[in-house]
Amino acid sequence: NDESGISYNDENYRLIHGIDVSKWQEKIDWHKVKESGIHFAFIRVGYRGGNGKIYEDECAAYNLQEAEANGILIGVYFFSTAVTKEEAIEEAEWVLDYIEGYSISYPVVYDCEGFTEPDSRMYNVTAEQRTDNALAFLDKICYT
Repeated sequence: NDESGISYNDENYRLIHGIDVSKWQEKIDWHKVKESGIHFAFIRVGYRGGNGKIYEDECAAYNLQEAEANGILIGVYFFSTAVTKEEAIEEAEWVLDYIEGYSISYPVVYDCEGFTEPDSRMYNVTAEQRTDNALAFLDKICYT
């Protein structure tokens, strides 16, 4: 470890630690997070519910503000249940609007899970369509 708390596992690589947070971690003491050696956080900013509506993660604004205030580098993710490319693009546009004004250092991530669950709105979406949705989201994020 050097004075920054970054670990080096050989002369060419350094190991830094990060966390993934959302409302499920509730109110986080970001000062303690920084003191523990965490250098970056991926923060869930929103999700599409089973009803098809987009929602803000209840702790996203707090987490973004406090992580930034404590010198933690930030990446964000959106939990998608998009069933069409149009929905995926809508999600990307929502994320871009939401993160405007924040210092985002790490990627914007498309998180697509749970599609094998029968109660998921994506249950019958094919792997090809899920791939197309992810590409549509990422194209919007990268080329806007």
